[in-house]
Amino acid sequence: MSTRRTNRSLSMASGAVARIIADPLQDEAVILLVGEAEQSHVHLADQRIIFYEYLQRISHALDARFPADAGGDLPALRVLHLGAGALTLPRSIGLRRPGSRQTVVDIERELVDFVTGLVPLPTELQRGRDIVSVVDDARAYVEHLTVSARDAEAGHGFDAVVLDIFTGRDSPGHLADPDFYRLLRKQLTPRGLLIVNVGDDEGMHFAREQIRALRGAFADVLATGATELFTGRYAGNIVAVASESPFEAQELERLSAAGPFPGTTLHGVELDGFSRG
Repeated sequence: MSTRRTNRSLSMASGAVARIIADPLQDEAVILLVGEAEQSHVHLADQRIIFYEYLQRISHALDARFPADAGGDLPALRVLHLGAGALTLPRSIGLRRPGSRQTVVDIERELVDFVTGLVPLPTELQRGRDIVSVVDDARAYVEHLTVSARDAEAGHGFDAVVLDIFTGRDSPGHLADPDFYRLLRKQLTPRGLLIVNVGDDEGMHFAREQIRALRGAFADVLATGATELFTGRYAGNIVAVASESPFEAQELERLSAAGPFPGTTLHGVELDGFSRG
């Protein structure tokens, strides 16, 4: 696909304006803006490629927990994405892990159609089969899921839930809530991951609060991000990963080695100090 079809805009029912523009710094790539904020980046020539650092870290967390087999093939996953953007992560997962089944939930009714109309899914992926899009509030959707505890235990739940909605203190309160995290925990398989992208301002007070909430809801939690963010002196995105199945040393080593660099992964006692602030 050429970037010539970009620089289009959409006024959504919420009042926000979405725009897709050509990336001025990278050939064959586009950016989704909502308002003036960059929301997503898609590499058109190879949609496996992820440009944003925090999304790379989310992808690496999945790879660390669900690594390739002896033949080098990554297993297919069932993934629930709360927050759609330009479907950057679902595109990459679908191509790297053929057979994956992904559900994408976004409250903006027009957004996914707008995005896929201008930036089509790769031919290997079909909307409605590989990637199913749902228009709903994230919590309302989760509350109506029918995955029972028995289903999840039998492996019929989600291998991962990716929550990519938070924008610091402006985040929806009904999502930045320990009760919501407990609801999400029930939808995961025993080794499933809840992965939360926490964008926050200098001080990382909201991020620390959310890590504490996750630790109250899950057996084990880690946080990963650019090293400078853990000083509290900068704004940015920290990725928190929670599971009922403890993170083993080998998994932590794989995640730390994957980058991007300079990066830091905190777990256990090290995470205690950061989360307390």
